[in-house]
Amino acid sequence: MPAMAFRPHYIISMLFPARSGAPAYSAKFPPRALVWGVPAGLLVLLLALHAGSANQAVFGWLNGLSRYTGDPVWANITLLGEGLLAFTLLGPIAGRRPDIAWSLLLAGLIATLAVHGLKDLFAEPRPLAILAPSQIHVIGPSLYGASFPSGHATAIATLLTTIGLHIHDRRWQWLLVVVAVVVAASRSVVGAHWPVDVLAGLALGWLCALAAVWLAQRVPLGQTRPWQTVAVVLSLWAAWVFWDAPTGQVHALWLQRGVSLVGGTLGLLALLNLWWPHRQPR
Repeated sequence: MPAMAFRPHYIISMLFPARSGAPAYSAKFPPRALVWGVPAGLLVLLLALHAGSANQAVFGWLNGLSRYTGDPVWANITLLGEGLLAFTLLGPIAGRRPDIAWSLLLAGLIATLAVHGLKDLFAEPRPLAILAPSQIHVIGPSLYGASFPSGHATAIATLLTTIGLHIHDRRWQWLLVVVAVVVAASRSVVGAHWPVDVLAGLALGWLCALAAVWLAQRVPLGQTRPWQTVAVVLSLWAAWVFWDAPTGQVHALWLQRGVSLVGGTLGLLALLNLWWPHRQPR
């Protein structure tokens, strides 16, 4: 019996199956009414909360949820909104679905520029800078400035909206919506953001994802092997940095290290898959 050759691309194929016969970019945009209706609805809700005292009242309710679940639950949930976590997914995805990875990279760049620009523009204080210590329960680091919009809410909305546009199963799309909302809301639960910051982040992430997918379809650089290699190397760097990144969420350290380890391992497999010499069957 001939010895079995080590072919890491088989492992990647099982983990990230390519869609047979799929077009180069298979993202499907939602109806125009939904494209603008989602951010418009979030903006209306944001303005309604900002107009009165509801913003602080809703924050108080969300911030008190940890008394029923404990701090570790929300520390782990809020970690999912870290931007570095999203970048660790680029490598494994780029090896099998470069269209999604290319859209994710563009979305990440657009969202990063938008978030930091708006934070500098508004320079809003966070809850910890306004409320008395007895009025707020903080899980994780103590943050005081650059509240609007929430970077974590923007990151998770950008990530999951981009993926959702490439998934045509409504059940998975609704699951991604639920995850995005819960992760975004966790920013108020841990005491880091006002609800209006979270709503703004969700709207911004939605728009950044749509803009990135639209751009990716018109600038299809992501289908080339050099680009896929760059994406994998970037994901390996993100996994390395994320391993010991100062997130301040001590309760989520195991999740942080686990994501870093798994992302780095899959990234290495993806790199081998890209450059390992595939022998054609005789």
